[in-house]
Amino acid sequence: MKARLFILCQVVMFSLNSHAGLIYSPLNPVNANIPDGSAVGWSGTATASGYLPSISAVSVNLNLLGGYNGDLYAYLSYGGVLVPLLNRVGVTAGDAFGYGHTGFDVTLSSAGANDVHFYGNHSPGFNGNGQLTGTWQPDGRNIDPQSPPASFDSASR
Repeated sequence: MKARLFILCQVVMFSLNSHAGLIYSPLNPVNANIPDGSAVGWSGTATASGYLPSISAVSVNLNLLGGYNGDLYAYLSYGGVLVPLLNRVGVTAGDAFGYGHTGFDVTLSSAGANDVHFYGNHSPGFNGNGQLTGTWQPDGRNIDPQSPPASFDSASR
């Protein structure tokens, strides 16, 4: 059965070292299908401009509905640097497919108590749509999502 995922909303907040902040949020939900079985997937670009002396924190609200969480790979990119938000959550040497839950309605932030990759180890909460909820640290495993499952056990964040 083909999985269908919908991106409902994405908000990125940049907290600057100065006393100002920049918030990027689309006016309308993205509401796009993520193609199943495609290595290309779906991508979107957001541009923040103005005076940005340095970025000290990034928080991403991610709302994905449907599919299979262990299949997903999501990242932010800036200046050629990739920051993985999700990298096939739950994949380990003992579980080659990862978590089978159906989406995310989460905030990914360094303020999260636990790493989203192993959310199953931390009494996760789910909403009525079966989506993981709460505030989590981004996955951060900067390895190819098609790496052997055992690679995820020892990959650094």
